[in-house]
Amino acid sequence: METVNIFNDFRNGSEPGLTAVFKRYNRELLFFAIHYVRNRETAEEIVSDMFIKAWQLRTQFASMDKLRAFLYVATKNSCLNHLRDHRTEPIRDSIQDYEHLLSQDPDALEHLLRTELIRSIFNELRKLPKKQRDVFKMTYLDNLTAEEISAKLKITASAVYTNRSRAATALRKLLNISQMLLLVGSLFT
Repeated sequence: METVNIFNDFRNGSEPGLTAVFKRYNRELLFFAIHYVRNRETAEEIVSDMFIKAWQLRTQFASMDKLRAFLYVATKNSCLNHLRDHRTEPIRDSIQDYEHLLSQDPDALEHLLRTELIRSIFNELRKLPKKQRDVFKMTYLDNLTAEEISAKLKITASAVYTNRSRAATALRKLLNISQMLLLVGSLFT
């Protein structure tokens, strides 16, 4: 089913439209929520609640991109509210808030996901041994060559390559980066 037809069916209150939107975004939203709450059952409940909320607000969405942005931002907010255990005032969702966000930046969802991915990488980077962390940062953030890193850290170029390789391997394992990249790629195709 074509995206425009799915969105129109959803917006018009058609059950097949809801089913198609659910099939399109449920798995990705579930993965996204599990990243925050670290519990599949809680994540499933949060994601289900966000689909219900989106269904209730369906006539207010102007496009599939705005619906998708709402689902991701609302899911993130709900996860954060859950983690705070409702000790503070929950975040209130408003379609206008998301439309304002999207009107300022049509790629807001992409930026949100990219920011979350980068934040996850930096959180895991802190867990690496100091030398691996330094080599990784100098390589990928400072764009230094192995020789430049070798001179700065007073280690051999071979040690630079070894530490960079170990850091990349550790980060891949910690983040399950291949799965995350597939998810992010599937969101924008």
